[in-house]
Amino acid sequence: MFDYEPHHDYTEKHAMMVKDFLNLLAEKMHANHLELGFCISDWGILKFYDVYAESNVDVFATMSVTYYGRDVAKNKVGVKKLLRAIDAQRVQIGIKSAVREPKDPVTGEIPQTSYKKPSRWTHHRLKNFLRWVARYTDIKQLHVWPESWGRRSRTKAFFFRTLRGFTKGRENDTVTTTSTAMPPTQKPKTTKTKLTKKTKTAKKSKPTKAPKKAKTPKKAKKKKKKKKKKKKT
Repeated sequence: MFDYEPHHDYTEKHAMMVKDFLNLLAEKMHANHLELGFCISDWGILKFYDVYAESNVDVFATMSVTYYGRDVAKNKVGVKKLLRAIDAQRVQIGIKSAVREPKDPVTGEIPQTSYKKPSRWTHHRLKNFLRWVARYTDIKQLHVWPESWGRRSRTKAFFFRTLRGFTKGRENDTVTTTSTAMPPTQKPKTTKTKLTKKTKTAKKSKPTKAPKKAKTPKKAKKKKKKKKKKKKT
């Protein structure tokens, strides 16, 4: 993904020079079975969509046109304008993630951080925008740019749920991310089981007794005694 953001000479001539460079780069990339991406936006030379559409760039990734989630209606207008110049199959919507900072393991406090260009995405805004992209455009690609590169920064859970909803049932969709932030850790579910008296204390096993000798029936004993008496007489 090639990112070039000059802050001077916002002319179409400059954009044409960039297009020529991109074509040379794409030729080398394609020769090695690789694709070339280019970041575009709605300012400076990055807004000359018609010029770049004629290049051999494979994928165009949006930046501030869709990044921050400050104004979803404006994001939609920007996407519509982009699609009038570039085919949807070559467009990759860029979203800036929203992160949370976990408690500091030493102090136990949550760090108070501020970002120069913070993400304004909420669950409702992100769901609204991505649902519109899925329903009313043929765009099938997204990329997520991290709000923070902090070692302990964690992307908010709703981002993962919403992105999963965007790709569900769309086999050719791709979601890429440059973020190393991990999803919030989930505590394992614990199931409580009620203990009965039988399960609380195991029953003591009784020692096995030796089998008793079989007793001879009383009638048999009486018959034996009578036989002895007869013999004596």
